[in-house]
Order: sequence, then C-alpha cells, then structure tokens
Amino acid sequence: PRHGKHSTHHLLSFTHLDNNRYITHDRYLNNNRYITHARYLDDNRYITHDRYLNKNRYITHDRYLNNNRYITHDRYLKNNRYITHAKYLDDNRYITHARYLNKNKYITHDRY
Repeated sequence: PRHGKHSTHHLLSFTHLDNNRYITHDRYLNNNRYITHARYLDDNRYITHDRYLNKNRYITHDRYLNNNRYITHDRYLKNNRYITHAKYLDDNRYITHARYLNKNKYITHDRY
C-alpha cells in the first residue's frame, strides 16, 4: 500500500459528510473503490485526480458525471473501450484526442 498504511480505515485530511460521501486527499477504500484527491458526490459520481476502481473501470484525472458520462485525461476501461483525453458525452458519443477502441472501431481526433 502507498504511504505504508496498514489500516483500510485510515483517511488523511478528509471530511466525512454523510452516507459514504467523502472529501479526501488520501484513500477511501470501500467495496474495492479507491479514490485519492477526490470528491465523492453521490451515487457513484466522482471528481477525482487519481483512480476510481469499480467493476474494472479505471479513471485518472477525470470527472465521473453520471450514467457513464466522463471527462477524462487518462483512460476509461470498460468492455474494451479505451479513451484518452476524451469527453464521453452520452450513448457512445466521443470527442477524443487518443483512441476509442470498441468493436474494432478506432477514432483519433474525431467525433464518434
């Protein structure tokens, strides 16, 4: 573990709001979700500068808006979809500066 911490309940510089909502500069570990430098808003909405790991979704430097909408500067990995520097708008619409890999569709600097 980073920082050599041994307790999964240890939070550094955090505010516990209510019902598992946190503002933390360390790590919030619950149900295999790891958040650093994040605001946990509500019902799986995140603003994070690290990674949100849940059901094989990896996000870095992104905003998790709602219902699988993302603004990300790293990669969003779900069902073999890879997005970098992209805006996930809705229902498989992307504006990306990297690649969108899904069902053998590759888009670069384009809009899907």
